[in-house]
Amino acid sequence: LPRLFIGELAITAGRIRYTDQDRPQPFTAELAPLDFALRDFSTHVDAGERYELAATLFGGTALRWQGSLRPEPLASDGEFSINGLPLPELGRFLGDALPLELASGTLRVAGRYALADAA
Repeated sequence: LPRLFIGELAITAGRIRYTDQDRPQPFTAELAPLDFALRDFSTHVDAGERYELAATLFGGTALRWQGSLRPEPLASDGEFSINGLPLPELGRFLGDALPLELASGTLRVAGRYALADAA
């Protein structure tokens, strides 16, 4: 991969629109307002270098990721958290794959992971 360095990338009051035409009833979801910040990202990674990503969706859902990322061979490890995701929005997104209705509430989840290319 060519070397790429991003000192800071910020999106404020952005929007992502997703449409799934493969459902019996087409489904459209919109992530808005979207606030996103990426700092000190590079495709040239020194051993042990860590990154951080923070985003805000739906006017209050906080997404955070901190970890390492290697493009070749593909590998990543880190910690993530999602705080305040509206369950009705999640239910609409999952559609028929979720055999119940999420009428109210919010989701809070956090975890650690490690991924490595098996090739």
